[in-house]
Amino acid sequence: RRENIRGSQDSEDIICLNLQEICLHLLRLSGGQPAGDREDFNRVIEYIGNNLDCDINLQDLANLVCLEKTWFLKKFKQVTGMTPMAYTRNARINRAKELLEFSDMNVTQIAEAVGFCSIHYFTRQFTAVEGISPSQYKRIHQMSE
Repeated sequence: RRENIRGSQDSEDIICLNLQEICLHLLRLSGGQPAGDREDFNRVIEYIGNNLDCDINLQDLANLVCLEKTWFLKKFKQVTGMTPMAYTRNARINRAKELLEFSDMNVTQIAEAVGFCSIHYFTRQFTAVEGISPSQYKRIHQMSE
């Protein structure tokens, strides 16, 4: 701040050097590990699993690992092999399958419980992934018990 007030020719260079020094200090404090390693993404994956019934958005996920959205998208795909939204959809479908098999909830209740905004959208997504509707899936798995 002092350098900015002085306004000398070298102020901009001094400010940049001070910022670099602060960044290096913060990196050392964090153990020298840049954000975005597998452990960071395990935290994101756990968050997704614990919040399937909530609105999960990209910015919130990126904030968990202190990354900018575009960089987060790239790193998440490297770690998991899919985008965060595809991962979230698959996690929701897998949880829905468990509920269809082992609960007495109806399809509408299950759709809400796993974070789908409508029964129609849930049915389309479920059918696209599983090849059958949620109702058919429930019927098949209840018959096999």
